[in-house]
Amino acid sequence: MQSEIWSGTEALVRREAAWDDLWRRAPVTTPTARALPLASFVETFGSPDGFRAVVVWDADRLVAAVPLLAEHRGRWLHCLTLPHNAWCTGGTALVDAEWLGSPQVARRLVDELTTLEWRALLWDDLRTDEAIWTALVDVMRERGWFASWDPRASIAWLPIDRFRETLTHLSKGTRKKFRRAWRDLQSHGRVALRVVTPNHDATVARWVEQAIDIEHHKSQREGWTSIRTAGLAPFFTDQARLVSAHGEFLLSLLEVDDRPVAFEYGWLAKRTYHSLKIGYIPDFARTAPGHLLMWKLGEHLARRGDVERVDCLCDATSTLPRTWRTEAYETRRLWACRPAWLGRTLAWGLRQRRLLTSSLREADVTAVVVAPSVPG
Repeated sequence: MQSEIWSGTEALVRREAAWDDLWRRAPVTTPTARALPLASFVETFGSPDGFRAVVVWDADRLVAAVPLLAEHRGRWLHCLTLPHNAWCTGGTALVDAEWLGSPQVARRLVDELTTLEWRALLWDDLRTDEAIWTALVDVMRERGWFASWDPRASIAWLPIDRFRETLTHLSKGTRKKFRRAWRDLQSHGRVALRVVTPNHDATVARWVEQAIDIEHHKSQREGWTSIRTAGLAPFFTDQARLVSAHGEFLLSLLEVDDRPVAFEYGWLAKRTYHSLKIGYIPDFARTAPGHLLMWKLGEHLARRGDVERVDCLCDATSTLPRTWRTEAYETRRLWACRPAWLGRTLAWGLRQRRLLTSSLREADVTAVVVAPSVPG
């Protein structure tokens, strides 16, 4: 078993075949963790030269790979982060399913991390039930590092293999609301769901442009920034093109008389559909187009027979998951510092912050419990 560090996105692209072969053997289901979409993400949101990949080989096969970006927090805190952000998921650790939780792989990864220049590891949105993270943290702590988990979010997911059962478990009021919204939408014309999986560059660009147009309409609301306003239309078009090369891009459109009024931009890979972005024309807001699209798309995915779940990629406490009574998985942030003076200082600061936060929460709870009622 050998380990090494790749520097820059060019090194990643040169080894695309080996990286994507590992992606196929890893439990990760997001196709953006493949080599070319990952490189596109880094070149859009980061620095191509600042990209690093810590990889482990078993003979001539990759068995583990962690993509990393250098990021500065403030003036002096040099962090290594995983390549994803609020706009789009990028990459995460890839580990061959046969090597998950392997101390040997974890030690190789930590050995290489030790050679890189950084003050802290700050890895967001990790699932602590994934064995690779448990193994890595165990090795870090054996080496005297500070490693700690912070709660992040509960992410909604929906089982598709029993979608009909999901529909029947919606509240009576919700089902009535959906039927009424569907009739309201039909009053504007003939309503249909269109699901496209384009496989030609020009076709991909045309369909993505329609989705971006709809999303831009919604962004006119105060506090919203659209893909087009942020200058990210080329990135999403390129990402869709790269994912389409493997037949994994899925664009769903709710149409009225062949005019799209709502869309969902997503990926379908490894029996999991990932719902990245949804939008609708504000004129149709009262017909609940997002919910109607989820309803009809869920039925479509259930009929396909090759989809097990929808990863909603959104907070389980938001409106849509609450309405659909989705299930959830927990994500965490991993903080790690090496046992140098700065690492010890950071660790002390994190512990103090956690103690302060815990104290404030307890104070809030106590205040609620003991406050006397106000006379009526």
